[in-house]
Amino acid sequence: MGTLFGFLVGYIVGARAGSEGFDGVVQALRRIRESDEFRGFVQVVRSHARDTASTLAARLAEEGGARRTAEELVARARSRAGGS
Repeated sequence: MGTLFGFLVGYIVGARAGSEGFDGVVQALRRIRESDEFRGFVQVVRSHARDTASTLAARLAEEGGARRTAEELVARARSRAGGS
């Protein structure tokens, strides 16, 4: 996802600024991706996703989610969230 985003931003800026602008964007994205802050952010997002998936799996197991259809689960989640 990050690669696609980087490519799109680089393409747009590069198309407007020429090759020097594109090279600048590529270098900036590389510095961001290699920074400690970005690596920490990625670790936090992965940890949160892992915890969320674990919690979801436990709730589904508690409620017999394996026997429910996907449509039932979506409808139940929407009703709990107050959605349509």
